[in-house]
Amino acid sequence: MSHNDSTSNTTFEQYFEDRFAPVEATLSIWGVRAFPRKGDLARDEALQQARIVMWTQYSGDPETWASKPPQVWVAFSKQVYEHFILHEKVVERHTDYAEDLVRDDSDQTGDEALSGKLRAQQQRSQYPRETLLADDRIDLERGIRRGFEKLPERYHADMRLVMADIMEGYSQIEIRQRHGWSDNHTRVLFRHLRTTFYEALTGHKRPPCGYVGSKAPATDDELCQLCELRAQGLSFVKIGARLGYSQGWVMQNLRQMQHHRPTLTEREQARNERIAEVQALLDQGMKLRNIAVELGTSYNTVRRLLGKC
Repeated sequence: MSHNDSTSNTTFEQYFEDRFAPVEATLSIWGVRAFPRKGDLARDEALQQARIVMWTQYSGDPETWASKPPQVWVAFSKQVYEHFILHEKVVERHTDYAEDLVRDDSDQTGDEALSGKLRAQQQRSQYPRETLLADDRIDLERGIRRGFEKLPERYHADMRLVMADIMEGYSQIEIRQRHGWSDNHTRVLFRHLRTTFYEALTGHKRPPCGYVGSKAPATDDELCQLCELRAQGLSFVKIGARLGYSQGWVMQNLRQMQHHRPTLTEREQARNERIAEVQALLDQGMKLRNIAVELGTSYNTVRRLLGKC
């Protein structure tokens, strides 16, 4: 009798697994597209929660759920998945900020979630969970201590406030407003988090950023165009309008070039060549507006070159 009950339960569970397998595959793809800002840990937890709720519903009324089409299973599982991922309590350790620190007895802590995911990726350890968590915490404390040793002492007190506020879920702007810091001071603190403490925890230096200054660097073709337009005596505003950038972008990239400002003789020579080009087109019978279109300049610029304004 007991053997028959065991066989029946196995068949019952196998039927559920067969029905839920395509649903699980659908949820895995749909979850990434629907919630791209959530991490892998949150999506895995939501998928597991959908499986648990679906199993509860199925085991409570197997005949009804067995008769329902796959579309109903998918729709119901999506509702459970969406509700859990939008209200989940697990603190994702792989994100910069804690999403939600409200928890109850059934929730995992960040240490438990991180430890479980790492053990799933690695070989099963011979040490108990408490020992692994203690090792992780010791490594984290050592890394933070090394970071504070490298951090200038004047930032120590504020950095502790930043770490505490991040764990409470505050953003960078909210932290700045909360303590009345300047924007530059807040940026410096967060930059040390991304560099000094990253290097202390991982032992690796972050690769240097290719972005220089507050404006995007110009390409080689754009630098050539900058030199040509500046040699014609155009202002920063007009050069920026020609290339589709701001005046500040033109000033920054020209400032980084050596001998970027042409001499008076070079400007006069470029102007005379421009006048000769305009005069040649005018001798061909072209109108001033057509000449402006041909040279890619304005009508008033053509008139100034000809001395008519």
